[in-house]
Amino acid sequence: MDTFLIVITGLVAGAAGPMAIQRIGNGLGLVDRPNERSSHSVPTPRGGGLGIVAAASAAAGLSGDYACGLVLATIGLLGFLEDLLGLPAKLRLIAELGLAFLLAASTLGLPASGAEAALLVFWTVFMAGTANFYNFMDGINGMAGSSGLVAFGLLSAFAYLFSPEHFAVSLLAALACLGFLPFNAPRARVFMGDVGSVFLGFLFASLALKMASSPLAFICIAAFLATFYADAMTTVAARAARGEDIYRAHRGHLYQYLANELGIPHWKVSFGYASVQLLTGALALFIYSMSVGRFLLPVALAAFFAFFVAAYRSIKSAAPRGGALHQTKGGM
Repeated sequence: MDTFLIVITGLVAGAAGPMAIQRIGNGLGLVDRPNERSSHSVPTPRGGGLGIVAAASAAAGLSGDYACGLVLATIGLLGFLEDLLGLPAKLRLIAELGLAFLLAASTLGLPASGAEAALLVFWTVFMAGTANFYNFMDGINGMAGSSGLVAFGLLSAFAYLFSPEHFAVSLLAALACLGFLPFNAPRARVFMGDVGSVFLGFLFASLALKMASSPLAFICIAAFLATFYADAMTTVAARAARGEDIYRAHRGHLYQYLANELGIPHWKVSFGYASVQLLTGALALFIYSMSVGRFLLPVALAAFFAFFVAAYRSIKSAAPRGGALHQTKGGM
């Protein structure tokens, strides 16, 4: 697929989704109304990630990977139904795990040993988990779009160097996130919705499955979304330790605390996360390309997670500014 065509298709698809939802969202009932857990204060159309889903799913199918294209389209449909109707969280998780299993099995084949079965389970959980983590992190203006731009941009660089057959889909997803961003930051006119955020998380993990030729390659790719993994995993662990229902909606992530309780403008938090993600991912890619990467990369990523946990605890101990709602939410 010609690079110029990828650029144009990605930008147009990313912008087409929110433009369409602005026109028809209210009529379809695709409106996110604020509640006590929201980070926004006015009703806002949701589902703007439709264009991203359509373009990336089609690109995967046109590349010849029909199973991946079909699974991705189904994940997008699942997210759209969540935005439109609302689905029980556990039912949605079961569906995501089932689709992840199908994609992992179609890629790796059915297991012939215990080790292969364990690998199949790992990728199934990783894909469904990443889809949900991305959705968890889509809660303020610009977060899903800016971090998607960075994550898939880094993924396209990795693909260009080591896995060229996945370059087109990775770059297209990055540019679709860029096309979506003006509708969602600094002020949100449209939210990405589950149709976009769950899809992007699943797409990222599915590309990791396709491109991670070794454990070290997997670590490098995971670093491209390090801020999302760190915030989501730390928050889930903290809530579980307090005995909270981790399936229940909340706004306890660090990025939400920064935006809501500390009153930092949403776009600053979002682009701060994206900047840290860019630095971390670029460093991981650089280390991966070095001969010492085998030893240094796991240590560097572990150090990042340790730093994030320390920052999480320190910042959460800061006195809030009354928890006022300063901006509109970014994409649920």
